[in-house]
Amino acid sequence: MRSISLLLIMGLGLSLLSTRTALAQRTADMNTSVTANNIGIFTCTLNVLNFDFGDVDSDGGVLPGTGAGVLGNGRNVGDDGGVYETAPGTITWVTRAAPASTVRFHLVANASDHTGGMPADRLEIRVPDTAGGTSTGYKTFTSLDDLITGMAIGNGANAATGEINLRLNVHDVDPTGSNTWTVKIRATGNP
Repeated sequence: MRSISLLLIMGLGLSLLSTRTALAQRTADMNTSVTANNIGIFTCTLNVLNFDFGDVDSDGGVLPGTGAGVLGNGRNVGDDGGVYETAPGTITWVTRAAPASTVRFHLVANASDHTGGMPADRLEIRVPDTAGGTSTGYKTFTSLDDLITGMAIGNGANAATGEINLRLNVHDVDPTGSNTWTVKIRATGNP
């Protein structure tokens, strides 16, 4: 009999405990603030960081020391010098933008970005039409002009590629010797 009453008391205690737990359910909410700053993507890369026209002269012909990727175009229209150009596809670029942007390239070099005896503006730069943009043709080295405007550039499959063409004019009156230009092209995008 003793064992039965002990079981009854224990059973009654467990029954009261389980009833009390069901009635006393509580809730608590937790909140956290999450922030992120999407800085987007805007990159431009070149396949050639140093380009060498090599040996050139005012006749505009390809010489034994003329650089790879250089075309000699002979004498210029004024017959006072020769003209050299980069071959198509020699200098290429890739630009990515996220969010998508309307992009323009413009020159930002000045005369101090050139060393040597030839005038700085003997070098001309052009970006041909690409990515829906309109080329503005060849521009002299220190012109600070747009090279191409209105390119629609995105990211991934919508990134844009193109080329940069260089043209070097060597005049009969230009002094001999080495010349160096640091071509600076700035890409500006408006989402």
